[in-house]
Amino acid sequence: MVIGNLPVVLATTVVFAGATSHRTLIASILFGGAVAGLVLARAGHRNTRFALLFAGGLLLVVGSYFVRADRGVARERAYGRELERTIAALPPRTVVAHVLPHHSYPLYGPRFTNIVRFIPASAPDREDWIQTLRKNEVAIVALGPLMPRQVHRPEVDWLSDPSGPFIRIAGQDAANETVLYRLRNPVAP
Repeated sequence: MVIGNLPVVLATTVVFAGATSHRTLIASILFGGAVAGLVLARAGHRNTRFALLFAGGLLLVVGSYFVRADRGVARERAYGRELERTIAALPPRTVVAHVLPHHSYPLYGPRFTNIVRFIPASAPDREDWIQTLRKNEVAIVALGPLMPRQVHRPEVDWLSDPSGPFIRIAGQDAANETVLYRLRNPVAP
């Protein structure tokens, strides 16, 4: 009875997957092909089974490559090319601090290898905040995109001060995008 219901299940999956997004459609076709290959492999001879398993594995690897590439393009479109490339180039386990309670997801990087910490200023003292960043071994500080009520936070002025202790390394306008900074002197005195 599995063979009898399989075409209906696959057709329903493809129809509903096509109604959501093209990535879901690709994933459902890959899944349906894998299920069909397993059913056919159980019914065939040994050489047929190996050939079907090899073809299914190859299809899965190639298909997943296109899904991953599409995900990378979507991330660049959503978060900005400069931010995505800078975050992707960081060594694994880099500590990235953010001062706003939203938009921390892209800071983890495309392979989720960064350590992301929420470290807003607890007092209006810049040197105290810098010591907190150093104590937490922060390499990068992220700011933005800012909402209108967040424009007057003390971190905004400290990070964007051109003669201050931070250097902008990615992004331009924290009001519209995430901007990344690093300390000019990352070693604690």
